[in-house]
Amino acid sequence: MPTIEQARSWYRRDDPVHGFDHVERVVRLAEELARQAGADAEIVRAAALLHDAAGAHPEAGEGRHDHQDDSAAAARRVLADEGWPEER
Repeated sequence: MPTIEQARSWYRRDDPVHGFDHVERVVRLAEELARQAGADAEIVRAAALLHDAAGAHPEAGEGRHDHQDDSAAAARRVLADEGWPEER
């Protein structure tokens, strides 16, 4: 499972839109919602950690507003590297 420390390396320190505290807030809220809904906490946490990963990279430039596909691709790579099965 990706950790907060790993996720820090996927995001720019000088992100003009969100600091890393945004990701930390999303993770906390997502974990609480997962608990309330009885959802798979591991999947929810990974999704929260990775939700803006591509948009945070310097090369994202003007395309940042449309970064969801790139973030999904980045999430697939990270989770595959972590050994997660694709069907998860």
